[in-house]
Amino acid sequence: MGAFLNTLLLTKFFTGKDVLDSVDDNNIDKQKFLQQKFLKTDDDIFNVSESEDSIIFEVKEDVLKKELVPFLTKFYKEFHKKNRECDSIINSLKEKDSVSECLQLAEEQVYQNFQKYNYGYATIYHNNNEISIGYDSITLASEGKISMEQSGLHFSFFETLLRKVYADFKLSNLVFINIS
Repeated sequence: MGAFLNTLLLTKFFTGKDVLDSVDDNNIDKQKFLQQKFLKTDDDIFNVSESEDSIIFEVKEDVLKKELVPFLTKFYKEFHKKNRECDSIINSLKEKDSVSECLQLAEEQVYQNFQKYNYGYATIYHNNNEISIGYDSITLASEGKISMEQSGLHFSFFETLLRKVYADFKLSNLVFINIS
């Protein structure tokens, strides 16, 4: 089985209200709990909203506005070295007037290393309950093909290393590695 190895920057995650209600501990803030369990951080970097049946966590605009370009500049330089596409991405983002325009650039999928990824899915466990989480993100790097049998521990380890290397950025807590 082969697929692509991706490095992603999470922009939004969500779960069903009924799923979050299955967390049977009344002494905890369930939203903070979910954020800590899923992302291993409780930084105040999300706006939380609700739809009829979901709870939605979206990265705050001010965090993206402050950190997106500096974070990507450093990440792209270290990951991709000298890369015309990455230079073009950074220049395009600098020209945008708003965060929504930056996110729109990812949706347009003009660049391989800055495109929307809507297929994120994770499962976390608490007290024998399975909590399903969907997420949207931006692909920052993609290589393939890669063989996948069992790889979860490596990904967790690499994500932890990325958080430490980029600890100056709140966005470092939102970097995921997956195979798609």
